[in-house]
Amino acid sequence: MMDIIITVLTSGATTTAVIALYRHFLSRNIESYKNELLYDLQRKVHDFQLYSNKKHEIYAEIYKQLYLCNNEIKLVTAIYKQFEYYINYTQKELEDFLNERKVLQIEKDEIKRLFSTDKGKMAEKIHDIIGRDKFLEVEKLRIKTYQFTCETLIYQSEEVDSLCDKITDNQAEILKVFNKYKVSPNKKQTLDCVETLNVELDGLIKDLQRAMQNELSIGYYGNESKRGT
Repeated sequence: MMDIIITVLTSGATTTAVIALYRHFLSRNIESYKNELLYDLQRKVHDFQLYSNKKHEIYAEIYKQLYLCNNEIKLVTAIYKQFEYYINYTQKELEDFLNERKVLQIEKDEIKRLFSTDKGKMAEKIHDIIGRDKFLEVEKLRIKTYQFTCETLIYQSEEVDSLCDKITDNQAEILKVFNKYKVSPNKKQTLDCVETLNVELDGLIKDLQRAMQNELSIGYYGNESKRGT
């Protein structure tokens, strides 16, 4: 009888000890799991903040580059409007122009000769030189801007990516059309087309500004663009 009582008491004591030990380890595991969750959450919040800050920075740079490129395109496509101004160049203004720009000597000689013989052709020659140099500068800027929008796709939403795509396509089309101006049989039609494209470009830039502002103000971080380069 005594053996049975001892066995029962011992069994009860053992069970209590096991339960206490189990609770101890369970508590430790829960605490460890909570710490892991907290660490993971803090890491994700930190990563998100880094991404958020970088997204703000990238959007500002994308908009700045596209906007500046637009302005340069407008300037180069408005060069034809300065034609009459070149005709009225004084000899000093002509000398200053030739000294400031990288003009081939053969072109300098021809322009100086035309100054005395035919100012209309002189103005046309100056127009061609300025247009040629400016066009190459703007084309380089356009390509650089397009490359930047491609390199930052990971930060762009689908809407922003779509607008960037339309803007860069529009910029390329404007320069392509304007490049045909000199040889175009209908110069007015060419310039009208350029003007229409410029108006569309202004609208797209405003759409991009609104889209970026909306996203950054509400913290939009949905699926980023998958556009290829």
